[in-house]
Amino acid sequence: MMVKVEYLGTEIYNLPLEYHIDCGATLKILLKTIVDQLEIDNTDFLKETTILVNRKKEDENYKLSSGDHILILQVLGGG
Repeated sequence: MMVKVEYLGTEIYNLPLEYHIDCGATLKILLKTIVDQLEIDNTDFLKETTILVNRKKEDENYKLSSGDHILILQVLGGG
């Protein structure tokens, strides 16, 4: 099955916007796939972003469905 990923406010470039994943795959599995491509520490990545699935905050055990839209937002700050 295929899911779409959108990156907003992040410094993530040249990553796929669509991922083919196995049926029953969780958000955690997808995020691990993305993090592995970046070769960064998973903990830092997850602390610095908000993840939405179909415009709703879901936990990492959420089972993805074909056509889901995942939005990865970097936490913005400033003074």
